[in-house]
Amino acid sequence: SRKHSDLLRALAKHHREQLILVVGEAGSGKSVAVRNLCKQLIGRFQEPGWRGSLPGAKPLLPFYMSLRQWVTTWTADSPPTVDEVRESLRKFIVDEMSRCLTGAHKHTVEEWFDSLLESKRVLLVLDAFDEIRALLDADSVETDTSVGGGNRKQQTELLRAIAQGVESYFQQ
Repeated sequence: SRKHSDLLRALAKHHREQLILVVGEAGSGKSVAVRNLCKQLIGRFQEPGWRGSLPGAKPLLPFYMSLRQWVTTWTADSPPTVDEVRESLRKFIVDEMSRCLTGAHKHTVEEWFDSLLESKRVLLVLDAFDEIRALLDADSVETDTSVGGGNRKQQTELLRAIAQGVESYFQQ
């Protein structure tokens, strides 16, 4: 479809970027588009003569991860540091990959993932950023400016801390 080809063209155009954000209204098809992009890239690995890359880029191996399952203990009162987000995200990704790659030892998956990440040969597609449980929990707290209340400033700081940690992950 048009959305999927536009997304593929955007990735090809910005293939040197380490972080690309797909934004849109709820229900606009972002998740479907990025999942189809992953399927398209994986399918191209199977084509004769194709090296699985975007034009002008290194071969990419896409990994789709829904952050909806990423469980953290962060709160609006106690946002994480950039390093805490980075380590938590890495653990979540490795755990999810280990779960999907039955029979693989977690240590082997960690080494494999780290080498892919270091070589810039992996395309991490992180979906459902707005559905991270810590953010949903922070949003459900009443807007209360009293001490200990989860006010909008604290919620914004939590969102900013998580976003900065995720962004730093791609700048390693």
